[in-house]
Amino acid sequence: MKNIITIVLVALTLFNCKAQDIDEKQFYIATNKLSNKTVDLVKDYKANAKGEKDDSNKLQKAIDDLTKLKRGGTIIIPEGKYKLISVNLKSNVHIKIDKGAVLIPRLGGKKTNIFSLGEKEKPSVVNVSVSCSQKGQMYTVDFSNVVGSAALFSIGNTRNFLLSDFKVKDNYTKFSAVRMGIDLYNGKYYHPTNGVIKNATTINSHYGYGLIQAQCGENVLFKDLSGIGGATLRLETGAKKVNDVQATGLDGIVARNISCKDGNSAVMLSPHALQNGTVDIDGVTVENTGFGVRIEGGFIAKKYDKSKVSKKGAFKHIKVNNVKATYGNTAQLKSKHFKFIPCELVSQIKEAPKDTYAIGGESSRAIYLAPAVVAVLDTHEFPTEVSNVEAIGFVTPAVIKEEDVHDCDLNLQKEKKKTDKKEKKGKKKKNKKKKNKKEKVEEEQED
Repeated sequence: MKNIITIVLVALTLFNCKAQDIDEKQFYIATNKLSNKTVDLVKDYKANAKGEKDDSNKLQKAIDDLTKLKRGGTIIIPEGKYKLISVNLKSNVHIKIDKGAVLIPRLGGKKTNIFSLGEKEKPSVVNVSVSCSQKGQMYTVDFSNVVGSAALFSIGNTRNFLLSDFKVKDNYTKFSAVRMGIDLYNGKYYHPTNGVIKNATTINSHYGYGLIQAQCGENVLFKDLSGIGGATLRLETGAKKVNDVQATGLDGIVARNISCKDGNSAVMLSPHALQNGTVDIDGVTVENTGFGVRIEGGFIAKKYDKSKVSKKGAFKHIKVNNVKATYGNTAQLKSKHFKFIPCELVSQIKEAPKDTYAIGGESSRAIYLAPAVVAVLDTHEFPTEVSNVEAIGFVTPAVIKEEDVHDCDLNLQKEKKKTDKKEKKGKKKKNKKKKNKKEKVEEEQED
């Protein structure tokens, strides 16, 4: 219960750089009231609800039954503990989860998603939602015992969707809690379109992941999202398949009230080798986090098929407004970010505990705990518009460009730190020796 309260408090306290509200109906039209069919997963489908048995088949049966109805229906998941894996959400089905419910993934096997939407070359999933039964509350997703990979939602060929009201207790797992990508159907690639993801938070996120990673998506609103660790909202179109097929990337993306604490960034944007449309970000708050908003230029990764990928990626336009960043010196960074840290702060860099980045014991590039870099890292490669940025406690300006690097010899800095330590130790030893010699002389004089 203590952890749950902590997550909620983080979510509430970090949303203090409030953005102008936006009409959610531009992104998602609710259809759950079109049907009066409602079922209870425990009463009607005899789910275990104690976390002792896998309830995936029970939930899948309820979904399959409702999707056959002309107007679908709603599934109630009452308070309890539910072991679930690879549940396929289908058209016109809405799930309401009690605030006292805890979802845990069934461990074992290669499957890592609790819910899949529009994947595995199946027809579009339309008019779906998963939210909390109680307004303004959250249900819990517990990944604390997972070592390796885990995700709550994996979204592909999906239209008109709402995912809201969840708190994720992570364990530095691989993958973000919500993943958005592409799916092949009848020879054509489709991506998530017209959706809202809101009122969600995560703790203990791995640097390379976080709450949400969107590879592809069109006309999607991300609202009231927070995280501890990682990147809360990662708009990064880096997957090999997405780039090799030159899929439609991200367009018409709107982000409102996104925050992060003790992580790498609240919002991270990286186009890799994909051409993307517009992104509108308003209301970002970070504390002890590498970047408030991190915008990177495009590049062609070695893993991409060079016969299909020949041009660096970009965004048509990015707008960033209302960013508040508070400095700290234990933000999550990779060594590639050191060049942005002022030389006088480099000595504060230290490697993060290995269990926070070496997933499942596998080898990984080191992650560091280091001084927060900047409120907004911008690029000159494509049009951006940045306004109303506040940076508290930083040495650097509130906004810097990718080329604004510090000419620090990091190896020299490390050697200097080592030398300083050695000299300090030597000086201490010398003073002690001198003191002992003086005391000996005084004793001899007394004799």
